[in-house]
Amino acid sequence: MKLASAALIALFAAAPAFAGQVYVPYAFDRDNGAVRHRVEVMVTNTQPSLTQKASHRLVSGDARGLANEIALGGGESRTLRGVAGNGHRAVLEIDAPDGVAVRARLVTERSNGSRSVIELPTIGAHNALEGGASTVLQGLERSLNGRATGIGVLNLGQKSATCEASFQSSAGAPIGARVTFPLAARTEIFQEDVFNAYQEEIAAGALATVSCSQRFYAYAVVEDDVEGEVEFVGPSYEAAAAEAIGSTIPRPDATSSTIFTLPGTFLTCTKYNHNWKFNMNFGSSKTFRKVFVDFDVYVAGWDKQKPSGTHCLLWLNMGSKWENMFGYLNSTGSKGGTRFGANYGGSDFRDGKSAGVRIGNTYHVKYGFDLVQDKIWYDINKGTADIVSGTYGRTGNSFTSSSFFIEFGSQVAPEGPEAKTYGWKFSNYRGEFVP
Repeated sequence: MKLASAALIALFAAAPAFAGQVYVPYAFDRDNGAVRHRVEVMVTNTQPSLTQKASHRLVSGDARGLANEIALGGGESRTLRGVAGNGHRAVLEIDAPDGVAVRARLVTERSNGSRSVIELPTIGAHNALEGGASTVLQGLERSLNGRATGIGVLNLGQKSATCEASFQSSAGAPIGARVTFPLAARTEIFQEDVFNAYQEEIAAGALATVSCSQRFYAYAVVEDDVEGEVEFVGPSYEAAAAEAIGSTIPRPDATSSTIFTLPGTFLTCTKYNHNWKFNMNFGSSKTFRKVFVDFDVYVAGWDKQKPSGTHCLLWLNMGSKWENMFGYLNSTGSKGGTRFGANYGGSDFRDGKSAGVRIGNTYHVKYGFDLVQDKIWYDINKGTADIVSGTYGRTGNSFTSSSFFIEFGSQVAPEGPEAKTYGWKFSNYRGEFVP
């Protein structure tokens, strides 16, 4: 792609910094007489008996606007207009405490009286793409009669990222060369009229492929300057699900393992995003003798309504039937204990230990189901210290399936609900299935 490096550097230098919890891209307010674009943000305090405060600010270039605080009475809803200011387009940063719902949309009004509305995403932990993942943006184009495509990339990670973007036509032909660019932590770059360098039409159906080394979000906007129409293009489903495909790697003993990973922090539990179910599909039915999983978890606190309740660390299941539950590991919260259960390959049993995880700490959790050594086990460590562990006998030859799933955080009905794990962070998952 023919983007001058100097121009890219200038854009990066002007990228907005983020510090809030939720971001609304393409916060736009423009009036050219014939067409008016304006962003509207709706905020609702879902707590009926609690007054809540939220805040928002516009971040554009190297300028950060002052935070505007909103006081919301119990159950109150407000619609914010004019947050961008006429002529501005940037990112809206919103700090919304637990129990405050946020929705955003772009309204287009024309001098002939017609009106159209498109939804804008609220970007946070619930829809971010993990570092190392790749996503595609479909349906892009450029025409000589006023249609153009802009592309935005947000680095939602805590460190600087290296990002890549490539483009191709609907027929699969490359458009320009792959572009690699740095992106500072909590910043965005938005490239206007991304196909402008070619000074020609790009037929509808072109696509962009974007990846970053840190957690990120990518989007495109197709604008029609004549009609005033705006189309928002978010990450495509198939690319977002690509990490659920296992990779086969050779092992020293001449067998092979199927590996699944979720790098970085893949779940920060909130009221609106409290659970992560990761489906691990093998592509066909396969036979294994061992499965090992490990991940990191930060324990933010206990459920205020059920502080000694079941706080789920992991639930590993073969297929979807409960009788194929391989491991169910939980913290008993303020009781300070750990519970483990399994029912596949033998009796349905539960075991409790007196030691457990504590608030404000990060732990590494390991679990194994090993039919070679006839045992199942778990181990929770904090640094080099062993906090709690358990080992149990389980015999058998092998297990065969086309899929497993693992869940983290609180399950919803009819599976749950367990105790809420708000603020907990789950990171760096690795699952290994050994033939």
